[in-house]
Amino acid sequence: MTEFTKSPGWDWAIDYEDEDGASETMLVFGKIRIDDAIEEARRSLSANFFDLPDFVPPVVVGVRRA
Repeated sequence: MTEFTKSPGWDWAIDYEDEDGASETMLVFGKIRIDDAIEEARRSLSANFFDLPDFVPPVVVGVRRA
């Protein structure tokens, strides 16, 4: 049986908007600092698109503890 444990820290809801103006929220778990949560969200949102020449990273428009 596999058991997962949550890392220490806060859970964060990162609100972002893409280049088309669509808004969504990403949950980031177990980050103590808000900056670390934003960095992880940005990395997750753009990881699959770095190779695309016209990729525009989403803009973070809000952060709150979840």
